[in-house]
Amino acid sequence: MTYSRYIKLAVAAITIIMASGTVFAWGPRARMVVVNTALNLMTREQNFPLTRVQNDVRAGVAADDAVLAELYPDLALDPKRAIENEMALLSAVRRPTMDAYYAYRLGLLGRIIAGMTAPMQDAADAERSQYFADVDRALDTGALQPAPRRVFETLELFERVVREANSANDLIQSEYRSGVGFKGAASSRLAADVSRSVNAVADIWWTIVASRAVAGNISEVQLQRYALKGYAYRIASGNKAEIDSAEAYYSGLVPFTPDMRASIGDMLYAAGFRERAVKEYEATLAAAPDRRDVVGKISEYYMEKAEEALSKNLLEEALAGFEKA
Repeated sequence: MTYSRYIKLAVAAITIIMASGTVFAWGPRARMVVVNTALNLMTREQNFPLTRVQNDVRAGVAADDAVLAELYPDLALDPKRAIENEMALLSAVRRPTMDAYYAYRLGLLGRIIAGMTAPMQDAADAERSQYFADVDRALDTGALQPAPRRVFETLELFERVVREANSANDLIQSEYRSGVGFKGAASSRLAADVSRSVNAVADIWWTIVASRAVAGNISEVQLQRYALKGYAYRIASGNKAEIDSAEAYYSGLVPFTPDMRASIGDMLYAAGFRERAVKEYEATLAAAPDRRDVVGKISEYYMEKAEEALSKNLLEEALAGFEKA
């Protein structure tokens, strides 16, 4: 099975599971409130510097299903394993300075944790959907109840949180069916239920960034993929300073292979940073002189430059470009 085919199947599986409610829950507003409140708790109570990158955290919360499927292919069928793997990876790549892409990944993980700690996971679709719609309308952030941070040395404590979140499902569902709807247990429990999710997100983050409790064998391939994704995130920002600093930041995580440099070159070229891309192609050739595909890309760049110069009647510059090509 090709990788792209696998990702398509993962997207389909996650979409089905999101619809059935066995992994993800809360409405979009509640999810964002949960993660944003956890962010504020970490910044205020733990002096963890997330304010500068709060927009990146929120971008992770708002990411679409295709991103989740690509980054967490095990999420649909084995969410516990997916969470453990991500915690281990983020623990392995953490640095003293908070990187925008790291914050984005914290937001993605926060979205997953928030969804898994919501009530009504096993409720019928009709009552479940109505409950989350009601929560989105009624949510009052002023009523939330923060708790002291806990370190999740294993996910057994997290699994206990999930069970607590769903302990009143039968009652809430029966009240929706009887016509009481959100006015009964759903409303009276709302602050505690949302607070539970907030604290779970903050606890998972705290475990990753402030403890040595997270264990896991992170391969060089995983680190390479993370570095490439981080590079792509910086390129997508269009911030040249961020792109220029990516080399020092991500090469500190894992040595860059010729294939990685060629991929970075392709991303830069597609984003319009052609001169910067050619530097990556040239670095690729320095390490792997037999990469004829990269030679072709450099040649194409100089051809384009020469044709642009020719269109402006800059004949000497055009000639020089054709000679390089």
